[in-house]
Amino acid sequence: MHSRRPVNLHLLPQPLQYLIAIAVAAAVMLAAWHVGHGRPAPGWLGPFMAVWTWLGPGLLAFFVARWLLHRGRKP
Repeated sequence: MHSRRPVNLHLLPQPLQYLIAIAVAAAVMLAAWHVGHGRPAPGWLGPFMAVWTWLGPGLLAFFVARWLLHRGRKP
């Protein structure tokens, strides 16, 4: 019989946390694409995608810049 041990992902190094998060997000996106790639996109999705085209990369750049600026300030 296997014993259950709790795993605290916050104890992992931050780059590994990001790697795990990216891998999980990629797996979910791949599953979603596989399930729905033959279906047409709903009409209400178009305006949201137009906004996300600019908002997504902007948020990514903001968080990367913030991480780079605060990386050396930890006590």
